[in-house]
Amino acid sequence: MASTTDPESGDVFFSDYSPDRFAFAGSFECLPVSAAILGPGGRIEKVNRLWRDFALYNGIKDLASVCEGVNYLDVCRRAARGGDTLAEKALRVLEGVLGYQTEQIELEYPCHSPTVKRWFLLKANSFGNGLVMLHVDITKRILAEEALAAEERKFRLIAENSEDVFWISSPGAEKIIYVSPAYRQIWGRDQEELYRDPALFLNAVHPQDRDSIRVALTQRAGVPWSGQFRILRPDGAVRWIHYSRFPVGNSDGQPVFMAGIASDITERKQSEDKIINSRDELERRVKERTKALDQTDGALQFLLGQREQDRKKLQEMVLANVRHSIRPYLDLLGRCSLTTEATDYLKIVTAKIEEITSSFVKNLSDRYLDLTPMEIRVAELIKDGHATKDIGTLLHLSAGTIRYHRENLRCKLGIKNKHYNLVTFLKNME
Repeated sequence: MASTTDPESGDVFFSDYSPDRFAFAGSFECLPVSAAILGPGGRIEKVNRLWRDFALYNGIKDLASVCEGVNYLDVCRRAARGGDTLAEKALRVLEGVLGYQTEQIELEYPCHSPTVKRWFLLKANSFGNGLVMLHVDITKRILAEEALAAEERKFRLIAENSEDVFWISSPGAEKIIYVSPAYRQIWGRDQEELYRDPALFLNAVHPQDRDSIRVALTQRAGVPWSGQFRILRPDGAVRWIHYSRFPVGNSDGQPVFMAGIASDITERKQSEDKIINSRDELERRVKERTKALDQTDGALQFLLGQREQDRKKLQEMVLANVRHSIRPYLDLLGRCSLTTEATDYLKIVTAKIEEITSSFVKNLSDRYLDLTPMEIRVAELIKDGHATKDIGTLLHLSAGTIRYHRENLRCKLGIKNKHYNLVTFLKNME
């Protein structure tokens, strides 16, 4: 099939004879979508292979009922009279193209089978006094959009019911794309104000913190950053904020937008201040008491000795609590499948605990002589009845390394080559 053009009207008419007939037919057959050419009255003049295959796939055995010679508009009319609203809509848009009301139209529609959900895009373009009609499979796109919409609903469900503020902005924060309702509760301002003027975010920062935060945000634009600062609410109240942000990039790694969380940590800050004040007050009282005890040398020596013992006991209690109540859970977490971020946080927590308790280890009772910190940890676990293999698991060391430490302990404690039970010996040292 080919076409000819009326030199006066410019209309294209379909015919069966033309020099490019076979070239057109070959190209039409190779189209990667279902395609049909309709004449001026809606009659199907030509369909390609995928059109016929799609008909067979949908259980249409009589291809003559949907191929050349059939009036496609009549098929739509019959379906519309039967209550098919989609067919009625398709009929209107196709008549619009054939009636020269528009040159092209697009109409998305579902075409589900009993076992498979599918969506298609009907595209019709004016072609002389007829039209070319394509049915493009858009199922992957629709399913991706539905999955994205489902994820967005989950995000909004979390964000809009959280006490923390979730936000999304352009990479340079020139535009606020989303901010959760908690913003109103914490900042005391309307979300719409921030959408209209993103600069209000920095303006709300406490004057004493504003310059440092401006520098931090400017110098670290488009990269992860976290920090703490104060904000000043319209009612004059001051709130402490913990703020974290991170870039979200495209497939090339370029930032598309920034996302983050802002948490109100005012109560935590107030608690920290109380602890600091209490500690300062305690230190003041201790100093006053020490000064008073200086008047009596004998009493002073007694109390100082008692104080030293209490301090050592406290250190040992802290170490014991860390070892029995905290360290096992950190070890269990270390063997779990964690995200990269969670693993980093676990390493930080572990390092901080080691840092806090390291000074205690240095000042422990001299009953451990010149043992190293690792030997002390091994000794404590041996004393508590742990086997070599269990100690290696808890300390992330091999069994051979634990046996090496056990031999060092016997040597330093003076019981090497002696028939002493190491567990009993360590317990008797208490």
